[in-house]
Amino acid sequence: MLDSHLGQIHFHIHGSGHCAPANSEVSTTAVNDDDNIICPLSYYGLLTVEGPDSAKFLQGQLTCHLNEVTDAQSVEGGYCTPKGRLVSNFRLVQTAENTYALRMRHSILDSTAKVLSKYIVFSKAELAVTSDDYLLVGVFGSKAAAAIADCFGNCPQQANGVVHAEQGLVLQIDEAGLQYECWLKAAAIDSLWPRLTAHLSPRSSYHWELLAIRRGLGDICEPTLEQFLPQMVNYPQTGVISFTKGCYTGQEVVARLHYKSQTKRPMYRLLLKGQNLTPGQALHPKPGKQSVGYIVNAVNVDSQHSEVLASLASRMLGSPLYLDSEDNALVEQLPLPYAITNDD
Repeated sequence: MLDSHLGQIHFHIHGSGHCAPANSEVSTTAVNDDDNIICPLSYYGLLTVEGPDSAKFLQGQLTCHLNEVTDAQSVEGGYCTPKGRLVSNFRLVQTAENTYALRMRHSILDSTAKVLSKYIVFSKAELAVTSDDYLLVGVFGSKAAAAIADCFGNCPQQANGVVHAEQGLVLQIDEAGLQYECWLKAAAIDSLWPRLTAHLSPRSSYHWELLAIRRGLGDICEPTLEQFLPQMVNYPQTGVISFTKGCYTGQEVVARLHYKSQTKRPMYRLLLKGQNLTPGQALHPKPGKQSVGYIVNAVNVDSQHSEVLASLASRMLGSPLYLDSEDNALVEQLPLPYAITNDD
């Protein structure tokens, strides 16, 4: 069904779940502050939990606080193993009464559903993959809010705000009101896409992932399942964890690290030499030496370099880093929009 949705707007799957406009290839990605773009988010899918016990069930499983989720407010969250290792991260949206959608990487939908299904049998709630119900698109730029209001009749006014409309949902992602997700209902794709692209230029989904990297928002995907603790991908700094909600799966390990220890490998934004770098790929102080970090997400930004988020030993900042060859991969450390305090 995703291929059908993409075909309606003349996009095709490019690789690793990403998509690009038809008859085009994507070798590099760039986003400028004055761009106004729209990107189908083909690498994301939806997992829905529905039923009278859905909120209670999710509250006992996820790192986020369900009290913060309403039909007008979404949150970011994660799901951990009992040992505190991340199985998935997501944006959680209440789509209807007693119904919640978790927007996450397509590659971990089935594995996340499999783990959650072990526990949901004890609740009055049901779990289903509902990716086919919507075409998810990202919208960025100074014209984004006006384009959304023109199509949906309204636009969120604050970060994490949600607007429901007959044609789908709109979520505001950032504080500045430049970045939004639009969940277009399948029946509305043909009518809304031309209206949105009258104001916004279609770009590949890699552009959206680059925006996430620049905001320091790391996604768990199939190669990094159970690899990172939440602190290793800066989830305390980005609001993905509530330390006041009470118990959830993995909470004891995550809280102990928060209150009694330090994160030795937080996530940094780096410019590395190399293309087509992959999540989970190791970084080394010298070729053949034990790894000192791992790539979380990466996007090609020119013919020789990639912009990445990487969980990295703090002691290695400013030191050479290597991938799988003698060639020094590290070009420079790039800024994040938040501070890494290392007191998690």
